[in-house]
Amino acid sequence: MEDVAATRFHFKNQQVWCRQFNTEFHKPPYVLNEGPQGSLWILGYKTEGAGPLIETRDGARTEVLGGMVYPIDAPGENAAFVVDNASASFSWSETGRPEKMFRNQVRETQSGRTHTHTQQDAMAAGVQRGGRATGLYRAGP
Repeated sequence: MEDVAATRFHFKNQQVWCRQFNTEFHKPPYVLNEGPQGSLWILGYKTEGAGPLIETRDGARTEVLGGMVYPIDAPGENAAFVVDNASASFSWSETGRPEKMFRNQVRETQSGRTHTHTQQDAMAAGVQRGGRATGLYRAGP
């Protein structure tokens, strides 16, 4: 897919390549990628949602290179990205009013254990500067 702006996408056991992908205007997750044969690759992702923005589960794989997140509603405890017994890597930036930015960036569950990667974690690791950009986050077994 190329130059797509639309509502919700559900990919199940599909191979999907996207360039310039914009998802919003609907209830989250805006993108759901699931199934052991599922592979989603995105070059250039933009959204204004409050999350979760992309959910990857049940053995699927997701890669986002160059995401831009602009939450127009406060996400609360929602994570921007959810990985549930799957693999993913994300490289993105976030802009907007500080009170509307994601405190919880990635919520990852593998074999019953859940870890939430927060904005503070990213800043402490030196991969996020001023709460605005994350170099690369890798999730998976």
